[in-house]
Amino acid sequence: MATYKYPRSATTVDIIIFTIRDQALQVLLINRGIEPFKGSLALPGGFVQINETLMEAAKRELKEETQLANFHLKMFGVFDDVNRDPRDRVISIGFYAIVASQDLMLLAGSDAEHADWYPFESLPNLAFDHKEIVDLAFSNLTTDLYNSSLAAKFLDKEFTLAEFQDVYETILTQKVDKRNFRKWINSTDYFIKTDKKKSGGQHRPAALYKIKQELKQPRKTAQKQLSAPENKVGIDSNNDSNNNYNQGYEQGFNKALSKVTDFIKQQG
Repeated sequence: MATYKYPRSATTVDIIIFTIRDQALQVLLINRGIEPFKGSLALPGGFVQINETLMEAAKRELKEETQLANFHLKMFGVFDDVNRDPRDRVISIGFYAIVASQDLMLLAGSDAEHADWYPFESLPNLAFDHKEIVDLAFSNLTTDLYNSSLAAKFLDKEFTLAEFQDVYETILTQKVDKRNFRKWINSTDYFIKTDKKKSGGQHRPAALYKIKQELKQPRKTAQKQLSAPENKVGIDSNNDSNNNYNQGYEQGFNKALSKVTDFIKQQG
């Protein structure tokens, strides 16, 4: 039987789950129930098993440690500092996802003693290099906001444009010019205007929108720039949308794969 003569590094997955609660962007953290860093706050995640893909490992670990499941994960980076894990030579693959606050049901399990949400702007000290991982996930999140309909993942399936804009302002912690924001919305074809309206407060009822089901390629627009209108918002359709978030996954995968390839070359 052939043997592998080179040392092998271990592979883990770390998952950043974003939501908006109490008008703030929040991140899911667990209390580690095992060493190293037992009792410390950390991201959900764990080791990749020999018979599973990275995506399968991420979904399994998230289910085991938080009981969260059934939403899309996006690969966004590789973390390969030689001393990042005191146990062994460990390379971690970062994933991030979004869950709407109304869908939250947390229950810690596996090697996690407790799972809870923490404001991104005031995160406590984290185990390993997890603060670095969270920061890169946030950088990817803000970039993706300007290239897709990703913000809708924080909302109900049907939402007003004001609610959609609120997501941007909450994540960026700054006001967004309403006029330019609406121009950007109208320059995309992500949105479908339904025949429904949402009432409440002192304002007149606002139209409800939803996201198209079919995938759209990200617009080649510079970050934080809003384009002039081209394709107007579509009219109502019976298609639901959960798949639009898939855009950008391939880009994140290719970036991660490139870094893994460079690391392998360096080891050789």
